[in-house]
Amino acid sequence: MNYRNCPNCGAALPAPPATAEESAEMSRSTFSQWFDERLVVVEGATTRAKDLYADYRQWCDQQGVERPLSLTPFGNALADRQIIRCGKDADGKVLRTGAQFRRDYAPTDRREG
Repeated sequence: MNYRNCPNCGAALPAPPATAEESAEMSRSTFSQWFDERLVVVEGATTRAKDLYADYRQWCDQQGVERPLSLTPFGNALADRQIIRCGKDADGKVLRTGAQFRRDYAPTDRREG
């Protein structure tokens, strides 16, 4: 039954889906919350890009975020905050410079070193 055509049925109408623009804004806001909670800007600090993204996705799962940023927009959001690519580590993993995880927070799935 289409409740939109039955105003006297007493059923609550579902919320309309978010527009693409609203969804993108929510993702940017979610990214900002994650960034502020988990990272600190430190000139010269390097962090594996995969560790940043894995932590972001884990944080989104914990927060119940339904549509986290995919990898490319996530990387662009980091670059917008001047957290830029700076080569690769000895294992060939991409590094980003300009931020590190907060000292009072250490993701459980990242490698030390």
